[in-house]
Amino acid sequence: MFSYRTITIALIILALPASTLIYAAKRNVPIGAVVAWSGDVFVYHQDEDVGVTVSGIEGVFTNDLIVTTGDARAKILLNDDSILSVGEESRLEIKEFSLEEEKRKRFAHLKLLKGKLRALVARRFSGKGSKFQVETRTAFAEVRGTEFIISITEAGTEIVAISGRVYARSASPSVPGVVLLEGGSGTTVRHVWSLDKPVSVPEEQVTQLFDDTSMPVTAMVQLKESGCVGCHLETFLEMNKQKFIHPGAKRDCRRCHIKQVKTGTEKKISMVTSTMDSMVFLDVDERLTYSVRIRVRDSSGKQAVSSELRFTPETVSKTMYNDNTAPTISDFRVEELRKGIFYSASLAWDTNEHSISTLEYGFPGASLIQISNDNQYVTDHRITVGGLLPGRNYIFRAISEDPFGNTSRSEGLTVEVKVPFSSKIVESDAWPNVRGVRVLKIGQKTALLWKSNKKTTAVLDIGQAVERDERSRGGPHWPGFAEFQFRGIDACLSDGCHKGRIHRKTSHPTGRLTWKKAKKPVDMPLYEGDVMLCVTCHTPHSGDHKFRLRMTELDLCTACHITLMD
Repeated sequence: MFSYRTITIALIILALPASTLIYAAKRNVPIGAVVAWSGDVFVYHQDEDVGVTVSGIEGVFTNDLIVTTGDARAKILLNDDSILSVGEESRLEIKEFSLEEEKRKRFAHLKLLKGKLRALVARRFSGKGSKFQVETRTAFAEVRGTEFIISITEAGTEIVAISGRVYARSASPSVPGVVLLEGGSGTTVRHVWSLDKPVSVPEEQVTQLFDDTSMPVTAMVQLKESGCVGCHLETFLEMNKQKFIHPGAKRDCRRCHIKQVKTGTEKKISMVTSTMDSMVFLDVDERLTYSVRIRVRDSSGKQAVSSELRFTPETVSKTMYNDNTAPTISDFRVEELRKGIFYSASLAWDTNEHSISTLEYGFPGASLIQISNDNQYVTDHRITVGGLLPGRNYIFRAISEDPFGNTSRSEGLTVEVKVPFSSKIVESDAWPNVRGVRVLKIGQKTALLWKSNKKTTAVLDIGQAVERDERSRGGPHWPGFAEFQFRGIDACLSDGCHKGRIHRKTSHPTGRLTWKKAKKPVDMPLYEGDVMLCVTCHTPHSGDHKFRLRMTELDLCTACHITLMD
């Protein structure tokens, strides 16, 4: 449900016992580790007849077999942040596992030979060929980002989806078709080679399955695994019963319910260059956690805002390395020559990597002047210079320097300042967006990258953020619950969700109303007696009416506007 990368496999490797490290030296690095266990749990490595008795954090590799005895259980954290909870008297084989973060690709193939397995597949990978599947003797279950429980019983294989979507099919080619399971539903793939239709799973059965695959673990792993559903299972099961579910209700409870604490150090950084591909260095402390949003604006004034990105510089693993090659400058051109009291010229060029834009210009044979946008690295460059004299020839040269100081210069471009002109630039009417936002390390510096679907300027809103999910700071609800007004209206407008560009925007007034033309609803929530909220008319999690209205549209309107009944 959540992607809290509190525990990384790199840190876990440091805690592995000597036996695992010796085995790892002969193989590749572990693809995960047993991070919690109870009773007798054994890990059988490939080509080794004797299993390793788990007595501490134990690394697991492709082709390993994990075995639990009658009173034992185990939790396995994989490199992709997925968590496997292995029940009692179970046998799980890691048949294949590969992870390519840069290509957004993950392939996992597990085989449950006996017992029960609960899989929390916490992240989605969109790369071609990505798959996460669990196999039994009779069935296959495939997911992308969800939680499900798979059990081997006397009847066959039972598969229950807790959240998200699970695709189930028979292991026999003679049984065609795929069954789609959504939260709260399940199916049985029987030994007689038949595939049952999805059915709603009773709450008692789901709870029992949770109990069969649960065990106390360290707080960080428990938070990473369970999130809110660990304590609020009934709420999640109740949501599954409703026809219309809010798309964010299961993914990020904290956005609405938990306060977002900032330290008061927020600042705005303006990016004046209009570009589609940007990178800037950030002046940040390695040990602090930061929150950043990017606001972009196109030439017509349309704006877009990115989602909040949180990062701690010392934990950033993505790195850009020095290729010792200068940027390649291409398509150096004059886009516009404008006449005023003096002339001005706009010159543009492209590079094959992010670099600083510097323009060198002046009279041929004389000392040249340089102007630069020295805080923004881009791949599509544009600089305007003014104060040009009419009737004179100027020489222009583009200079681009990458983050490592590798520099290239274009050939000189001679321009006669005489006839004004402007290259016709056709700009899309599409609303701008912000995508590809990521943080990486360049040497000892921290850099932020983002892209837009069209040329935009940008403003970065960045500040120190206090992590609200640290158990060490008082539990999962630290620093406290957001007040009702925030949960009822402000959270709906955060990140631009209901401002008309992403989801439906309502014209109905909200906020503090006079209630002169309508009566206050008796059984619908208001704040402080007269503040109209989004949740006054809509249920926040799920509901049986379209748009999650609290009642039919007519009943809802007439609850306040009684004149509509006449």
